[in-house]
Amino acid sequence: MIYINNSLPVTNSFSSPFQCFLDLETTGLSKQHDSIICFGLAYVKEETLYIEQYLIENKDEEQAILEQFMKTLAKFEKIYTYGGKYFDWPFIIEKLNTYKMDCSFLTTLQLVDLKQKKSNRSNLETLIGFKRTQTITGKELAKIGKLHIIQPNPTYETLIVSHNKEELISLQKIFDFTQFILHLSPHHLKKYVFNETLLVFTLAPSKLYTSSFSVHEESMLFSFNSDTNLVTLSIKAKQLTLKTYLPAKDYYLVEGQLMHKSLAKLLPASMRQKVTKQNCYLQQEGLYLPLVLEELETLSWVDDMKQPYTPYNPHQLEPYIVPLLKIILKKIRSYHNL
Repeated sequence: MIYINNSLPVTNSFSSPFQCFLDLETTGLSKQHDSIICFGLAYVKEETLYIEQYLIENKDEEQAILEQFMKTLAKFEKIYTYGGKYFDWPFIIEKLNTYKMDCSFLTTLQLVDLKQKKSNRSNLETLIGFKRTQTITGKELAKIGKLHIIQPNPTYETLIVSHNKEELISLQKIFDFTQFILHLSPHHLKKYVFNETLLVFTLAPSKLYTSSFSVHEESMLFSFNSDTNLVTLSIKAKQLTLKTYLPAKDYYLVEGQLMHKSLAKLLPASMRQKVTKQNCYLQQEGLYLPLVLEELETLSWVDDMKQPYTPYNPHQLEPYIVPLLKIILKKIRSYHNL
């Protein structure tokens, strides 16, 4: 079995020495018929990312690499993977059971999967500025893995180990990006500006991040400038014609207009008409923010899809800047499934 270790400098990482990043390389997707050929662990300590990798040289070493895996993992409390919840971890458990190895201690570890349902790793890596040196796919790597355990050679070894190393570095950078977002708070608000159709927040985060980025999410822009250590969050108001629905039991239609029953009942019955839930609404054109501000006691304005909005009135919204920022931060996290 081949052991490889590397280290890279990292700054302002959110990770601790009790956490590690895990990536597994196999000869395929079948837990029953394919083999583990390599596993890598990375962890951050004193602004250094330490990477440890183990690569088998033939299939007979699979049990040995599993024993090493258990020994190495025992140093950590929390394990981060990308897709590991549904692949790496079940694969390892299956192999441990195959060799009748005790894996009960794994239940004491906390496994965190950084892959979310809507996330795309390639897009995420582009966003955080991570550039791979290899373009090999997982399917191609599995084929190389099968060749490696039949007849090892330096080329196969280099491809497998290099791919595994890049996966681990990517994991650490994705982790820091998600933690940076999670640590953003209304307490970091430096200033805010109401423009004609745009509400812009500037935040000075207490936690540093290493690289600039910019994300467009529907009507919002989320960006970070690493030179100034400032976050900009902006949300754009839309020009829309929306409806607000009123309780049908409280209104009548009088000459095509809604009128409260307290007044309508003063009119002859022939002049008033009952309304239904579907046509008991007011309609208004204006600028709206695509969010709901519960603290602001106003009518609920919705589009035809029942998507709620809040009227964009700077004078009315200004007292609720902190609740607005909380909503926007929550939306940003929801886009990244955090």
